[in-house]
Amino acid sequence: MKNILILISTSLLFFSCSPYLMENKSPLRHTYILNISEEQGKTIDKLEVSYSIKQSDRIKLDTTFTTTLPKTILADYLVYPDEKAYSFERYKTKFEYVIKINDYFYDDGYITSSYDGSSWSIDKSINEKNINLKKINYKLVVTDIDGVPIEDAKVEYTNICNSQLMKKSEVFTDSNGEINTYTYKNNSKDDYYSLLSNTTLDFKISKEGYYNKSGTLTPSSPSETINLIKPIDYLNKEFISSSKGEKLKATTIKFIDLILLQSLLSDSYLELQSINLVPFKEKDYLTFKFINTNSYNSLKLNKYDIGKLLFDEVIRKILNPLNDYLGDTKEFYGYDLIVVGHTKSFADEYASNQKINYRFLIPNGVVKSYKNKDISGQQVLDASVILMDDERIDLKLQ
Repeated sequence: MKNILILISTSLLFFSCSPYLMENKSPLRHTYILNISEEQGKTIDKLEVSYSIKQSDRIKLDTTFTTTLPKTILADYLVYPDEKAYSFERYKTKFEYVIKINDYFYDDGYITSSYDGSSWSIDKSINEKNINLKKINYKLVVTDIDGVPIEDAKVEYTNICNSQLMKKSEVFTDSNGEINTYTYKNNSKDDYYSLLSNTTLDFKISKEGYYNKSGTLTPSSPSETINLIKPIDYLNKEFISSSKGEKLKATTIKFIDLILLQSLLSDSYLELQSINLVPFKEKDYLTFKFINTNSYNSLKLNKYDIGKLLFDEVIRKILNPLNDYLGDTKEFYGYDLIVVGHTKSFADEYASNQKINYRFLIPNGVVKSYKNKDISGQQVLDASVILMDDERIDLKLQ
């Protein structure tokens, strides 16, 4: 009988100390404060605000309205304990908000209440949040290769704020080659870094006779000058003004369109104003200069190895198109194909790239034979003059 009485006493003591019986069941008042302002204190009209207060994922208060900045939003709610929740979550609420300025700003977030188990009170200090808007002025200047402003270039842009599409527009550059627009970003200390990359202006610029150009403006780089390029800009000015090769110039431009628009060279690009007719050993060669964007590890590949790689990655890919577009001409003897490669030691984190200039002087007839599969790539090299940093070399592919 004594054992039974002890068990009953222990059970009563446990239940009397249980937080489910001891907890305060009276309501608690939650006050949420959202302060929204502009960095310089300016007034902004038509700010759309939506907010709700949730308890255990159930909406207890929900409202939407339009207002003017600066604005302090105060949401006051009397919270009764949720009997189905754990004791430490019975008074927990969540204030969720969405703030929007059409075309220019979007932000969403939340504030939660905290629970002090000793006093059953709400910590007011975390129930207030400040959102400070900073105006970002975006500017694009569109010019040609010589820096002359291009008027009436079409600029299509989208304004992205906090991963939301705010505005999609199409405008044209003015007589100064400019377009100007703006957006806002959250400049509050706690949100600055997270929102910096999410506030962007993505653009595409087009103009008849020029290649399109795309890019992105950000709050850290809000302005940019864009040089639109014409096909003729890849021709050397001496070649353009020369009386030689008038038909060749037009045909060469078609070849440029092919390698640029079809992206034949993924890791290399054709240098501007590099195409020219140049003499070598009393014969004319049509020169193209390509810049390879890769950096090769000097600890694994010597300069000869890099030369073989660039032959495969650049020269081979353009030989057939060259023959298709320019193979029937009698205005030059061969092609002078220049590729600039780069090397450095990957073991040295401070090492800088060193340039290596490769020149492949290939007779036109050799290119035609390669196109017709009469000779191999090695035979192309054997029949060509190869210079590495102006020194003649031989390259063996295997």
